[in-house]
Amino acid sequence: MIFVCFGNVPAYLTFTRMAKAVDQLASMLDEEVFVQSGNATYEFHYAKAVPFLCHDDMIRKMQESSVVIVHGGWGSISEASDLGCKIVAIPRLRGKEHNHDQWQLVKALEQSNVLFCCDDEKDLPALVEKARSHEFSPIQYGDASKIINEFIAGIK
Repeated sequence: MIFVCFGNVPAYLTFTRMAKAVDQLASMLDEEVFVQSGNATYEFHYAKAVPFLCHDDMIRKMQESSVVIVHGGWGSISEASDLGCKIVAIPRLRGKEHNHDQWQLVKALEQSNVLFCCDDEKDLPALVEKARSHEFSPIQYGDASKIINEFIAGIK
């Protein structure tokens, strides 16, 4: 199964671009594509979609998945990475699909080998296949308290 997570941004920030790409992917695969569509208004024809899942069910779906496709939100990405999932992210674009640009975060995480960034929806099938066999790295979390304390100590 491929699990897809749209997050929970307001419906007026539609993400039809991702929905169409995921539904098209589902039409090409024998594997189930299960979508947590959030507030997306797109009507899926090939993928199975539900608006929301409770957190435990979402985690279970991620754990059962061969690949997880996410929007570019930190919560979805960090959850999937912490579970060791193979991630392809389609970042929402500022203004039309979100109130801030997710592209910078997704590209930085791609450079750290945490995920693959899908800049162009037509590349989604190839990136999903590539992700299946790729060895991703976990997110490297920092220690903000250490950085702040070192900064404060340097002021004295």
